[in-house]
Amino acid sequence: MISKDAKITVVGAGAIGGITAAFIKKAGWDPVLVCKHQETADLSMSPGMHITGIKGDHTISLDTVENTSDLSGHQDLIFLATKANDCLAAAHALLPFLKPNSMVVSLQNGICEDALAGILGRQRVIGCVVGWGATHRAPAELEATSEGEFVIGNIDHKRDNRLVPIKEMLDVVYPTRISDNIMGELYSKLMDIIAIVSD
Repeated sequence: MISKDAKITVVGAGAIGGITAAFIKKAGWDPVLVCKHQETADLSMSPGMHITGIKGDHTISLDTVENTSDLSGHQDLIFLATKANDCLAAAHALLPFLKPNSMVVSLQNGICEDALAGILGRQRVIGCVVGWGATHRAPAELEATSEGEFVIGNIDHKRDNRLVPIKEMLDVVYPTRISDNIMGELYSKLMDIIAIVSD
């Protein structure tokens, strides 16, 4: 179990990042949410991130900052939930806040793990498939639209004891599965998306 005192950050206040941060907070951890828009940051603090849809109706107040540079101290665990085309800049901005054993879980809708590893170090990056859906309705207004799961794994297909406590944390958001072939899982999701778009 990851300590409730761990320093946790979620970068990206869109549908995936906002819902992940909110349910982690509801379960007793204290993540900081990095929002690039001040309006979203203000509303996420008070009255709180408002989540509707298939997970019920929740308003959860979050600690927020507008920029990664506003974070305090080294982070233990970071969930990187920016858009794929913003993730590398976000990774560079995170470097001053990482310890050698910090972990960064990639929640991008794409295959960004190798590129992130080139910036952050391969030992820090945890691959993740986000297999559930959500929609950003308005600043700090998010809707969970479909059931699904997280799938996490070591990007070098190695045994990784860090995955179990991350799974336990993500389970409070959606059911989470550990894979010994996370890159294969990511490519499989990409092919499914291509097949849907092609139909």
